[in-house]
Parts: sequence; structure tokens; C-alpha cells
Amino acid sequence: MVAGGDEARTTKRTINTQRIHPPLIGDRNEILAAAVPVVVVQTRPTQGSDQSH
Repeated sequence: MVAGGDEARTTKRTINTQRIHPPLIGDRNEILAAAVPVVVVQTRPTQGSDQSH
């Protein structure tokens, strides 16, 4: 799982309202800008780190 809770809801809302559906205005630049993917890279925790505290 990449995200959960509020973070997942926010991501889903962004995808559904900004990424899937193009802008209502027919401006070519806005439509192309909406199509640019946003890539979030998460790093793994280092081995042996105890994050339970």
C-alpha cells in the first residue's frame, strides 16, 4: 500500500477531479498541463530503524 486514510482520499480526489477530467475551459495550454503526470517517489526506511516509538 502506498497511502492510506486522508492521504489516500486526497490522492483519489486529485486523480478524479484534476487528472482524469480535463479542464472545462477549452484552453489548449490548460488541457496539456493537466495531462502532465505527477510522480511521487517514496524512499524505503533504512534497515534496522525502529519507527515503533
